[in-house]
Amino acid sequence: MSFRLVYGDHELSVEIPFEPHVEDRVLALLSKKSDKPGPDRAATEFIQGLVAIVTDMLERAPMPPSDKQVQYAVQIARTLNLELPAEVLQLRESMSAFLDEHSPEYRRRRSTERGDLGPYPR
Repeated sequence: MSFRLVYGDHELSVEIPFEPHVEDRVLALLSKKSDKPGPDRAATEFIQGLVAIVTDMLERAPMPPSDKQVQYAVQIARTLNLELPAEVLQLRESMSAFLDEHSPEYRRRRSTERGDLGPYPR
């Protein structure tokens, strides 16, 4: 069995693949009964820590493009005589948009340069 993060009444659910020993500890922590009214202190601290980690992950600086993405974008820019905007070289999302927009033309042009006429010769 695995833990799932479920958002209210929405059909949004994400499986959280903990290692079995971690899953056991989380289950024990969250299902622990306390003599005192209100939530268990350890469970509350666990939840607060989880919120802090997820928040930090979402609010930190955006990811840069991978080295392979940069190399491919440079090849595309050279072949298609395009300028690579700084944002494309700094942000993975911008890089992905650049590649999505220009890679079909790049592949078509490379295919033409190699003399590849496709599956049906003319």
